[in-house]
Amino acid sequence: MCRRGVLALLGVGLVFFWVPPLVAEEASQDTPFGNLPVSSGSTEASDRTVVPMVELTPEMQARAQARLDELRATAKPLSKAVFVVDDFEDGDLDGWTGPEPSCNAWVDFIGADGTDRSLRIDGASTHFGGMSYDMGPGTPDGMFLYVRPGSTSTLDTYVVFSDAASYGTVGAIFFLADDTGRFVAVSDVSYDCGPYSAGVWYELGFNIDWKCEAYDVYINDTLKQFNIPLREYFDVKPDNIQFIDLYNWRYSTAWWDQVWGSTLGFSNMIFSDGFERGSTCGWSSTVG
Repeated sequence: MCRRGVLALLGVGLVFFWVPPLVAEEASQDTPFGNLPVSSGSTEASDRTVVPMVELTPEMQARAQARLDELRATAKPLSKAVFVVDDFEDGDLDGWTGPEPSCNAWVDFIGADGTDRSLRIDGASTHFGGMSYDMGPGTPDGMFLYVRPGSTSTLDTYVVFSDAASYGTVGAIFFLADDTGRFVAVSDVSYDCGPYSAGVWYELGFNIDWKCEAYDVYINDTLKQFNIPLREYFDVKPDNIQFIDLYNWRYSTAWWDQVWGSTLGFSNMIFSDGFERGSTCGWSSTVG
């Protein structure tokens, strides 16, 4: 944290006046999990609980797969249900801003799922200091992209979706490849999303339920975690996504490709019948 003071000459004496830091500087702490607002009750990364991967019954997995298939079925080229942010096949980064001088971003001649190009970032940045894309505020039911971590021993391959309020601090959906070889989603606690290998492409899917303020994580079409709360910023849940941020927090090389979204137009609770999500969201009670 930067501390500042003011020096002044009074006669022949040197006097130091203390100037308190700005509130914004005192309001957050920089951790691998974002610029956490202290006043909202966030804890240091080392103190955070880690939720293990979910263990799904065959019935739960079948319903999860059906839900994902439904989302993907709407994701056809030229369909109104799909919006493509960038597949990087045009060879440029138009529409993206960044990165900080501490890292380099460029379109590499390697792509996911048979394509030819992807976004590559070499180096490290502060949180939200890599490449950022402003989609405008919206409420997609699903966000998808491919990632390729370059190492299993650094904190890299960050994927953060934010609204305007949480941008630059915690994000609404906060996902990364950690330094123990595990994918992690971060919200009220950390959610283990399974192991990864360096130099391998993975397709990420984030199934968002805006009514229940939660999302599910798929990796390579397999459900890894469900009912993760959208991340709060000063105890306020986001009601839209506007920004996409891709970066490495520690020095590394990583790739991202084929960023797109899908909207079905109705609530996408995948386990609404069996209450397996551990929530009664969407139900109402009648008293009388």
